[in-house]
Amino acid sequence: MWQWMVLMKLMMLSIASREEALAKHRRRLLLKMPTSFIVIADFRKKSSRLGQQWKKGVPAEVIPMAYKAVMLRLEKMNGKPTLRMAVKKAGPVITDNGNFVIDVDFGEIPVEKVKEINNQLLQIAGVVETGLFVEMAQMAYFGEEDGSISCRKAKKQLMKRLP
Repeated sequence: MWQWMVLMKLMMLSIASREEALAKHRRRLLLKMPTSFIVIADFRKKSSRLGQQWKKGVPAEVIPMAYKAVMLRLEKMNGKPTLRMAVKKAGPVITDNGNFVIDVDFGEIPVEKVKEINNQLLQIAGVVETGLFVEMAQMAYFGEEDGSISCRKAKKQLMKRLP
């Protein structure tokens, strides 16, 4: 019986050590993160209103067990949610974190409402993250239809390094 207890304690120590190692690794990654964020997109994402040219909606990463409830909540927000389905496999698209992606069509959204919508989406239980880069990017480069590249700079300084 005592051998079993020793084995359990060793297993618990092993799990704790792995978690501490992962936490340390995450901290190292955060310290090495860049201090700027640049968006690169094609011409369909360049507009003065969200949803003006890109009609596929706002992507939201959602925990699989919550996706039905999240979709109902998005409908109550006057959105048209669609579970993003995989192309070369059966079933939905799975993110690196093992979650689903729901694309939500809110129609055209004025720029001044984007932050509010992003915050509302992040308040929904089950939503991990959105595809809106609110107050994150310093610059955006757009590949134009004719092959040229255009650039749009942020109006204010963003993404300061945390202490």
